[in-house]
Amino acid sequence: MDCFGFTDKDEIKKIDEDTLFSLQSTSKTVTALAFQLAAQKGLVKLDDPLLKYYPDFKVNSRFGKDQFKKITFKHLLTHSSGLVREARLGGVFNYDDCTFEEHITSINDSWMKFPVGEGFSYSNAGMDLVAYALELIMGKSYPEYIQEVLGNPLGITFNYDTKVISKMENSAKGYLNDYKAIPIEPRGYGCGVAHLSIKDQAKLVQFLLNLGKVNGKEILKKDYVEEMRTSNKNYYYGLGTEEMEKFGTKFYSHNGGGYGFISEMYWSPEHNFGIAAFTNQEYNLRYIKELPQKILELVFKYKGISPDSTSYPYTNSPQKDIKVILLDRLVGVYSGKEGTLKINADAQGLYIDGGKVKERLVSHNELAFSRENTDGLIFELERNENPKGFKYFSKTYGLSYFNYLGRITKEQGPNRSEWKKHTGLYLWNWYHTEFAINVIQIVDGHLYYENDCLYEHESIPNLFFSFLGTPVIFEDEFLYKDNTKVVKLSDPVGYFETLLNEDPEHRALQGWVFDQAIEKLKTLKREKESEKISKLKDKFHSSSN
Repeated sequence: MDCFGFTDKDEIKKIDEDTLFSLQSTSKTVTALAFQLAAQKGLVKLDDPLLKYYPDFKVNSRFGKDQFKKITFKHLLTHSSGLVREARLGGVFNYDDCTFEEHITSINDSWMKFPVGEGFSYSNAGMDLVAYALELIMGKSYPEYIQEVLGNPLGITFNYDTKVISKMENSAKGYLNDYKAIPIEPRGYGCGVAHLSIKDQAKLVQFLLNLGKVNGKEILKKDYVEEMRTSNKNYYYGLGTEEMEKFGTKFYSHNGGGYGFISEMYWSPEHNFGIAAFTNQEYNLRYIKELPQKILELVFKYKGISPDSTSYPYTNSPQKDIKVILLDRLVGVYSGKEGTLKINADAQGLYIDGGKVKERLVSHNELAFSRENTDGLIFELERNENPKGFKYFSKTYGLSYFNYLGRITKEQGPNRSEWKKHTGLYLWNWYHTEFAINVIQIVDGHLYYENDCLYEHESIPNLFFSFLGTPVIFEDEFLYKDNTKVVKLSDPVGYFETLLNEDPEHRALQGWVFDQAIEKLKTLKREKESEKISKLKDKFHSSSN
């Protein structure tokens, strides 16, 4: 076990095996273990509806008013419930001071994204509902419960009090490049608030490798551990557990990131090895992930497994010109565990459509295409020649699958006059530390949030849904997207001026945030404001140099 670096930029306290780090979303594996331990005792079942234990739960749906009654714990633990990503209060993207119960209650009355069990959408809210239900079942707080049933038997200590942890001498402080992340007290016990030392995280990985045993003593029966790894074949996600296919073999993982931390956890029961890794630098995500990936590659090579056995098979194949009609049938929206890709085509070929950014794909045959970084896509068709999805070959993450969701219609929209009040710039504050400027505008008669077309609810004003079902609800000076609050910048110039004068160290004063505002004001044809912010950016950089 090796440790490198320091707990913070002052470089006074070196990181050691007892230094506390934030697990972030790797906490979801812990939540699944917590549930399975309760199920083993016969206190709850995977197929039990959430409503059985939390009768006050209720969310809205366009797919039938009783949809929420169908949500089981299996749906919550596999992100197939159709629930939004966040709770409105105390979520990991929000920083409201609230109790865990208030956090959970704020999920009620949100809108579902798709019918129960008919899709995959990563939901922190869903995992937190599992943790809350366990509180109701066990009659004690979730942190108390998890320490009792998992921490004590494994000889590890789970920590959930973020503000207390941040003041400890031997706790890592999260960073985003040179900026220290702001420690807050999110209430996402089930989705991402747990803290462990690397020594304790290694014990957790060993527990998963040992199929529920600690020093030969069975804590969780083998069947319950293996059940966690039974994934939805279309999304490679089991119960709080990601399935990975790389180097010609399957193994399991979970990772997390936020508040300046990244955690990685991999384990392969078949080959009897695991990896645990933490860092307190969140940016440069791909670079940070390279270390555990390199370790995986070395371990598999040592075991005689070729690192190229699940590589994209057409990497060295020549480029071919494909008829536009054959490319057009592949156009549409595809969704997988890693996110969503929009595939489009024109006379020059197939491309990943990022709005203003078009990433061209190299064609090798009618169904096989590659990206510049050697990642590749192989499309699959239904019998009627319509797309079913595509296998995605990633040099970094291995093999995964993206499902075809359909094509976005390009018909002219109704261009309602009342939508004009919604257009403009919006500030999205992630994790209380990371910032993004988004734009809402009307294009071809449709309201757009960035590159996503919004479709209005048939009867409820100010309620819209994206093509993927993400709810967007407009209030007076803000909106909720996926239950996360996004604030309208009615006076973007004034916003940046205030920060420059009153808080020149503010995270929102990074160059790329300025650039987002400048570019998106141009999109809205607000050239004068764009020019003023450009001058403010120049002023900021000259003063900081």
